[in-house]
Amino acid sequence: MTAARSFFLIFILLAAHRVCGILGDNDIVFGLAADQIDTGARDYDSLVKKLLTGRCDLSIDRLEILMGFKVIGKAFINPPDLACQGIPEEPAEPFHMMLTKNERGLELKQIVDEGIRE
Repeated sequence: MTAARSFFLIFILLAAHRVCGILGDNDIVFGLAADQIDTGARDYDSLVKKLLTGRCDLSIDRLEILMGFKVIGKAFINPPDLACQGIPEEPAEPFHMMLTKNERGLELKQIVDEGIRE
């Protein structure tokens, strides 16, 4: 997808919908300015509540983050009233993770490494 087409799709989303995000997240990588997003949610629990109560229509996020929450028992994308959909033709972006060196971090690293090998 060209940058112009990606910008155009995001412009359409913004014009027609209320976009929510999490305070402190860097949504500029998605082409969104801070004043175009309601960033009143302090965490993913709050963000999901805003979506479910109709205070916003959508949130743009990375699937890897949502899947990581699912691994630790917080399945934010499974409620029957929410759906997760990729942005068509949007190019993949580099993704990096930091993990703690404690026991839980080592478990997560093993899960990530196994997923990469698949």
